[in-house]
Amino acid sequence: MAWEADVVIIGTGAAGIGAMRGLAGSGMSVIVLEALPRLGGRAWTRQAAGVALDLGCGYLHSAERNPWVSIAEAAGIEIDRTPPRLEQAAREFRRSCRRACCSTPSLRALDCPHSRPRAGQ
Repeated sequence: MAWEADVVIIGTGAAGIGAMRGLAGSGMSVIVLEALPRLGGRAWTRQAAGVALDLGCGYLHSAERNPWVSIAEAAGIEIDRTPPRLEQAAREFRRSCRRACCSTPSLRALDCPHSRPRAGQ
């Protein structure tokens, strides 16, 4: 059996579904290959003891730039745009790191990833 297509999408996880949506109405022929008997990749829901149990992916990260946010909002899902604590902690670390290691010549020698060469040093 021979198959021909302009585009072959491998997998129906978030990226594969996004590719399908992006190509819809493009006029291109598309073949989608999926190894599992369901769509969704790592994101899926199972029923356990009468309760929906989300397995794998359970959130949309990077809401400020994630293309799935508009899809979720269109489906009536509320999006929490609060930055994750880990992201806030990383920002705070980078700020404190710049103050400590990047401004202290002896610590700059430790090759801090945030250090910047300064004029005259």
